[in-house]
Amino acid sequence: MVLGAVAGVGALAPATHAESAGRRVTSKVAPSYPELAKRMNLRGIVRMEVVVAPSGQVVEVKTLGGHPVLIPAAQDALRKWRFEPGPSQTRTVIEVDFNSHG
Repeated sequence: MVLGAVAGVGALAPATHAESAGRRVTSKVAPSYPELAKRMNLRGIVRMEVVVAPSGQVVEVKTLGGHPVLIPAAQDALRKWRFEPGPSQTRTVIEVDFNSHG
């Protein structure tokens, strides 16, 4: 697997980083910071594995680690991501960083 970084998203949104198998992200949706996490002053990283279809659509999201309060927001956002088309299905690990939320 070739590793590369994807730049973080907007200033107040959680940052995302991908370890990709050569598939460039063409469209990202920033995860929203959950209201419960705000009230709890909760921070952390959610690590997810996404399966990307040849069309570039995310077809599966699997949680590899992270706080249970943060996981649904990361999953919802990653399901909306799009990658460049490719010859076959690929797997990519993405980290959503909720530590820098201001």
